[in-house]
Amino acid sequence: MKLLLLLFFGLYFTSCSKSSLGIKIIAKGTLENPASASGITHNEHGIFAIGDNVNYLFELDSHLNMLNKQALTNLPVDSNGVIPKVKKPDFEAIESMADQLYIFGSGSISPTRDHLICVDLLTKKMTSYSMTRFYQFLKSSPFLQNVALNIEALAISGTDFYLFNRGSNHIIQFSYPSFLKAIQSNSPFPTPSFYKINLPILNGSAAGFSGATIDTKSNTILFTASMENTSNAIDDGEILGSFVGVLPLTELKNNANPICKLLTSDQGTLKTKIESISISKRISPKKLRAVLVSDGDGIPSEFYQIELSW
Repeated sequence: MKLLLLLFFGLYFTSCSKSSLGIKIIAKGTLENPASASGITHNEHGIFAIGDNVNYLFELDSHLNMLNKQALTNLPVDSNGVIPKVKKPDFEAIESMADQLYIFGSGSISPTRDHLICVDLLTKKMTSYSMTRFYQFLKSSPFLQNVALNIEALAISGTDFYLFNRGSNHIIQFSYPSFLKAIQSNSPFPTPSFYKINLPILNGSAAGFSGATIDTKSNTILFTASMENTSNAIDDGEILGSFVGVLPLTELKNNANPICKLLTSDQGTLKTKIESISISKRISPKKLRAVLVSDGDGIPSEFYQIELSW
């Protein structure tokens, strides 16, 4: 892993709205595994990451070098270890709760990308579930009519799960115990809550959710949102930039306007597609360190270690 310590902060964030959000970049580097990073999470068992076109769950050390990897599927790969796009499960969302990891496919192509994998971090046992029935249930909601389903992130607070749909910038909240019972017994799903979130539009391009976690100490959603020049939820496009934002759970409602800032450099907008955010260390009640990971769509992934305060 190539690590570049920033001796001065040539990279910075400019605000897309009035805010007291502060971000300081501590370090930046290349993330070798996964090469197409789509999610990262920290917990007491370690640091874990996924890619949207690879077969593995990666365990990383504190410098984000690979320690171990565990196969998530047995899908065929090409000579570079990449799952062909038409077959990839598109694992985009990862989060942990207690001794469990949860990994969701995006649902953007059914049934190929309709997956949930639960990993017991004590035993390494994996349990896989089809999400086709649940994703069809979500798409039948009037809140998601005529929009693409593209689940990009998962955040957890208590026993509630929050899925982040890039296709419409909705946050979907539901009870995980009731959801698990439904997928295991083929019974009705719990009624979810849908929250449409207003994200920035920059030079005519709208930002869409790309990553999220919840700081349970302050009950605040931390999220990333990226911009691509593409007309749908499946194809990649020119990377136009990324935002980092915060939204207190007490302010989660329809048409919420979160605080967010655009990642830029001295040369202008930093053309990186941030895919995930994970808390690595708490400094004070509303100041912490976090890791961002990016997917370069054909070029090596990158990470940013940041300090975030609000």
